[in-house]
Amino acid sequence: MVHRSIARDVRDARLIAGTEFRRTLRAIRANDSRFASVVVLALFTVPMGLVWLYGAYALGEGVDVGPGAAPLIGSFVLPAVAGFAATVAFQTVQDGPFPDHPTLPLSIASTRAVVLSKLFAALVAVAVWLVVPTVVFGGAFLAGAGAGLLAPAVAVWLVPIVLAAVPLGYLAGLWLIRLNRRLPVPTAGKAGVWAVFVLGSIVVGQRVGYVVADEGLGSLETGFLPAFGPTTAYASLLFGGGELPMGLAVGAALLAVGAIVARRATTEAAELWFADRPDSAENEPEGSMRPPTPFALTKTGRVAWHYLRLAYRAPRRLTHLLFLLFLVFPMVGPLAEAELAALRFAPSVGVLACALLAGATFSLNPIGDERGTLPVVLLSGTDAAAFVRGRVLAGLVVGLAALVACVALGAAVGVPPVALGLLALLAVGLSPAAGGVAAGFGVLLPKYEPEEIFGVETVRPSNVPLFAFEIGTIAVSALGLLVVGAPAPTVGSLVSRWPFVLAYAAVVAGSGAVGYLVAVRRLGAWTVER
Repeated sequence: MVHRSIARDVRDARLIAGTEFRRTLRAIRANDSRFASVVVLALFTVPMGLVWLYGAYALGEGVDVGPGAAPLIGSFVLPAVAGFAATVAFQTVQDGPFPDHPTLPLSIASTRAVVLSKLFAALVAVAVWLVVPTVVFGGAFLAGAGAGLLAPAVAVWLVPIVLAAVPLGYLAGLWLIRLNRRLPVPTAGKAGVWAVFVLGSIVVGQRVGYVVADEGLGSLETGFLPAFGPTTAYASLLFGGGELPMGLAVGAALLAVGAIVARRATTEAAELWFADRPDSAENEPEGSMRPPTPFALTKTGRVAWHYLRLAYRAPRRLTHLLFLLFLVFPMVGPLAEAELAALRFAPSVGVLACALLAGATFSLNPIGDERGTLPVVLLSGTDAAAFVRGRVLAGLVVGLAALVACVALGAAVGVPPVALGLLALLAVGLSPAAGGVAAGFGVLLPKYEPEEIFGVETVRPSNVPLFAFEIGTIAVSALGLLVVGAPAPTVGSLVSRWPFVLAYAAVVAGSGAVGYLVAVRRLGAWTVER
């Protein structure tokens, strides 16, 4: 093997990473749907960021930020390393082990250069999405505490933490990919574990937020995050404290860890790219191709069974549902704050979950999701309405499973049976309409371009219909819960509000019918009749 200098590998890595970055920007500008998604995301994020900025400033008011705060700041060192590393690991698993278009970079550059290019890309992503917001919101917090001049020092102080965390996260991502290949568990089981992990992380984050709001920042040091000598010494560097030698040693150790782990990641990546071969077929159950009796009775049911089976055998087709968790996570707050007492809201959450899943699971990209089988769908002779109804029915099955679980929780904590029945009736009425609206959004802005998510090439819905449907469904479902008198509606409350109930039902049914007709007409215009 010809020896290559580190300088040459760094240069090649910079060229590869720069090329990939420019290619991504060109792809966004060339695709109107992706560009619109970026604009919508920015319009959604900027107002929220301003609110959080004011919250950070208000949180800092009255806080003494000085040398005495070094233990508290030091308690954030290890969680910061873990958080940045977890983000990079998540991104590595999502993007897959190979670089984009791997043949060219793996042919013209060394493995170390390709790994370094991935690390450079991860560094830029962490800097843009995590470090810059941390410095901005941290600066607002420090300004509230009367120590705004510390913000530039915080930016420099974070550099060793990030340079240690990024290689750690990349290596952890490679290990997770290898474990995924070797673990003899069906893919559906792995997807379930991943969803539980994400939801658990949200619950823990909400719980920490409520503790900080109730007890102050000092509760983190005493109850959640570890603080000890080396991390406290590293934090004291912000104030030029007396533990300067120890603090500098910790910073040097973080940089050394990053370099050592980056070297190990090169070896791991080479083994994963060139020696290790995935053998996931053994973990995928075949099962019967024949639909069960309830689905076999109608053409719509058979279509629904087809999509349910696809989702079971390839759950990564549903990765867009992770966005649901991030949109509805504020509603987890009452669960984190009130614990078991909040379970009386579980049936109401089930109504929302049922409506969201009924539409978002299969109906948000009914044309682009077919990919190579789209010609078969258009030439099959099956009318477009059956395909649209089948997708909605498949999503409704998934949504009803979530509804049943939430209703069971509500029954366990004593929610009256009448209230459970009325909320279930609301969910059953909302969900088909949500499916029709989702299908209408999906055919207006289809997405055909595949992308690699969690190591598998898939096509997920465009962000515009995804966010529009989810935000709209949350608003409409919340209005419905308010109209029926959740969390414990009664027949009397519905009778007393009958004009509002009828108006709400008419709006829901009308919007669902319009979305359904738009989807059927658009898909039917392409279908070849026999």
